[in-house]
Amino acid sequence: MSFVFLFSSCIMCDIGRKFANNKGSGQDYFYFNEGNYNIECGEWTLNNRFEYEDENDCKRFTYVIKISFDERDAVKLNAFELKYLDGTAVEVKYGVETYTQIVIDTTPNNISQDKYVEIYNKDTFPVKIEHKKWDIDIDSLPIVLRESGEGKAHCIKIFAETIEPWYKMKKLTVYYDFEVGEKRFISKKIKYKWRVYLDCRPKWF
Repeated sequence: MSFVFLFSSCIMCDIGRKFANNKGSGQDYFYFNEGNYNIECGEWTLNNRFEYEDENDCKRFTYVIKISFDERDAVKLNAFELKYLDGTAVEVKYGVETYTQIVIDTTPNNISQDKYVEIYNKDTFPVKIEHKKWDIDIDSLPIVLRESGEGKAHCIKIFAETIEPWYKMKKLTVYYDFEVGEKRFISKKIKYKWRVYLDCRPKWF
């Protein structure tokens, strides 16, 4: 069996560099609050969130705090900063995006309760997504991004995106301090640096 495997496959290795945390990944923290909401903190690997005058097509290092599936709790940002290892601040743009699910009720107002329930059970009201985006003045922290009890913003994303392109990044640390309802989240020794990776996978012929 091993003889057949050796001649039917070949191990191909890819060596490269990636900008990653102490665990070699881009996710630093995940929290699940008993089905109420999720917290995710880590690198955003998709497109840039902002526009730039120079090298706009180049990917930036973007760090995101994402709060999902929460409609009631207040969200307060106390601190959010990226620093190089020598303590100097990284030039960063800060922003917030919210996504709110809005139920569209198109039924007439002058119908009975029974008829209303019948319509609802037959065809649940459609939902649209309301998307908002705004910048944060980091010097104005702490700020409340959402008051409690609003019943809005099913997802809140707080971004910190470096002005320097990703390929120019040096070792840096990430620090955040935010609150969701009564619970507070403070980062612990998050460090990103260039790391060599080795990816070996069998290639079948």
